[in-house]
Amino acid sequence: MVKVVIDDARGMVQSAGSGLEVSNTATLSGQTNLATTSMRALSQYGVPLTLTCKRQEIAVAVGTTTATTGDFIPAGAQVVAAAIAILTPEDAAGGSACTISDFGLDSDADFFNVAPTATLACASAGVAIMGLPDPTETAAGGTNPGAYFAAADEAMITYNNPGASAAKATVSVTIWYYDLSVVAGN
Repeated sequence: MVKVVIDDARGMVQSAGSGLEVSNTATLSGQTNLATTSMRALSQYGVPLTLTCKRQEIAVAVGTTTATTGDFIPAGAQVVAAAIAILTPEDAAGGSACTISDFGLDSDADFFNVAPTATLACASAGVAIMGLPDPTETAAGGTNPGAYFAAADEAMITYNNPGASAAKATVSVTIWYYDLSVVAGN
């Protein structure tokens, strides 16, 4: 069987495999029951959801927090996991040793590092913390229930002040999420 791909740039094309794939911003229309959310489209029409990975490098600076860009977590994202890793280790000569103690959001510092709470030594290259969104956000009616982000947000790391360290650490922040933004239809 031939796989049918519907793409907003190429139109309907065939490719190897089987099934149906809707890519880019192609819209599903002409269906009498098509709802405006991708979850409804998924259940009715079998449009596949793809787990997306996004990564950003940030430098640990003097202070106690560093954040990604404000739109790092996209609007409409359902975040399922997150990780931080030390890419370039700190050289603590002349300063205090940095330890990352929390990993989360500016509104919830331990959103991705709830329990058990793990720490990372900034002097250790290649070490990482992987975490899941805070499960109590849903029960508490928090700003990101079920780790669904209606608006774009930033991820943030919290640490003790590295002070005058000769070279600060560089950290990668990675999230895995599903894009649940609205699917256009009639």
